[in-house]
Amino acid sequence: MSKEKRYILKSDVIEKKLKRLALEIIENNIEEKELVFVGIEPSGVILAKKLQKIVKAAADVKIELLTMNFDKAKPKDIQLNTEMNFDGKVIIVIDDVTNSGKTLLYALKPFLNYHPKKFRPWYW
Repeated sequence: MSKEKRYILKSDVIEKKLKRLALEIIENNIEEKELVFVGIEPSGVILAKKLQKIVKAAADVKIELLTMNFDKAKPKDIQLNTEMNFDGKVIIVIDDVTNSGKTLLYALKPFLNYHPKKFRPWYW
C-alpha cells in the first residue's frame, strides 16, 4: 500500500491565503521600513520565505529573515541562526499551525532580554 500525500487545501487556495497574510502584515506595519521575520523550523521557515517574497513585491520594506530551531517536545535550547539586537525592531514569528500556543510561548524566549517595538505571531 503506497502512502499518498493528502492535502487539505489546493495550491491556488494556499496562494490566496498567503497573499492575504502578506497584506495583513503590510497593513499592520504600514509605517515600518524594516521587519524581522522569524520562521520556526521546519515548516514556519518555508512559510516565512514565501511571505517575505510576497511582502517585498508589494511594499517598500526591508525584511530580515531568521530561522528558529528547537525541540518542541523539550524546548530547552532555542536557537536563532543569527544573533542581533532586537531593540526597537518589529518581530514577526511565523509557524505553520498553532494548537496549544506552547510553541509561540517558547519562541518568545530569545527576545526577552530586548525591547522590540512589536512582537507578533503569524501562523497558518
